Formats: sequence, structure tokens, C-alpha cells
Amino acid sequence: MKYGDIPVGDISIFLAVKLASPAPKFHVCVAPGAFFLVNTRAIWQGSLPILKEEFPFLEYDSFIGCGHLIQYPLEDEVQGYGRRGKLSAGLLNKLILHLNREVKSLSRAQYRMVARHLMKLSKAPT
Repeated sequence: MKYGDIPVGDISIFLAVKLASPAPKFHVCVAPGAFFLVNTRAIWQGSLPILKEEFPFLEYDSFIGCGHLIQYPLEDEVQGYGRRGKLSAGLLNKLILHLNREVKSLSRAQYRMVARHLMKLSKAPT
């Protein structure tokens, strides 16, 4: 599996090689090769809650780190990939609104890229 093959909206677990993390981390794909990290604490500006009740694969209620976009080369192989789920329609809509209203740390180009892909996903038939 390559980073570019992970569908927008998927929630996956894999090694966060850009963070030199020894353990796999949950990632939300928000554009091809672009991800927000899921963390148990709101460590980045603009973090959005993601609840274990809605996403039972989580061990704890957590946060999507919307203020820190991690981009991987599309053709690079993902290390330790495992798909766990996808954004629900409700969380997808919250994420879009949250990015527009609360997240100030992404560059304009990053914001436009993420917003374009998430809006496209929100209009896709389910």
C-alpha cells in the first residue's frame, strides 16, 4: 500500500515515519498523501474531538490534530498499514466547519487542498 492509495476519509493506523515514532499511530486521510494525526491529547492548535463511542477501534476518546498536516510522498510505501474505519458523515461535516472556523495554523495552500478534498468527499454518494 502506498500513501497515495489511501482513500480520503479513511482512518488508518501505521508508523508515523515523519514523526520518528516507534509505535503505529492513527491517521485521518484528508487529501492524497496528506493526513491529520489522531492523539489522545489536543496537542495541536485546532484539534477536534473524535469519540470512542462512535469509533470503537479507539482505545480512548481522542483528538484529530487539524492544525498539523503531515504529508507523505504519494509513491512511498506505508509501513505497518491497517485500515480501521472512515469518517462518519457527521464527523466529516464537523471537520469541514472546524477547519473553516478554528484552524489557523495551516498554510493557505494546505487549507485549500484539504478543504477541496473533504468537500468532494462530503458530496460523494454513500
